[in-house]
Amino acid sequence: MHAESFSRVQYSTITPFQLSASAGRIVIGIKELSEIIHKSPSTIATWVTTAPQKLPPLFKDGSNSVLWMLEDVWRWQDEVRARSLIQPWNAPINNEAQENNTKGRRGAPSAIEKTAAKNAGLSIKEYRKSKGHK
Repeated sequence: MHAESFSRVQYSTITPFQLSASAGRIVIGIKELSEIIHKSPSTIATWVTTAPQKLPPLFKDGSNSVLWMLEDVWRWQDEVRARSLIQPWNAPINNEAQENNTKGRRGAPSAIEKTAAKNAGLSIKEYRKSKGHK
């Protein structure tokens, strides 16, 4: 099997072994990627078009097949792990724009705010200012 014939094979029929034996590279499809990154195949298929930044870089073989090179997937996983060590997903973001926000809290006051401001004899703006809002 030559590398040119891979473009005619559907991703569901490709196994990593078939590609590695013939092309010297291991190329995987959606099913194999889903097992590696622990996401469902349907999620991956959706993300290919709607959120490609959440996936490793695609392997372009000149067809419409959705494929990834295994070494690219491993490299991508290492990069994701390195980023998570630098900035955990749940870490607060120190954003200068947030810290320098001079416009104060926006939006309609909640029922709790309305009641508390009324009980304190303050306007909503005064109440929010007394609570540390800008």
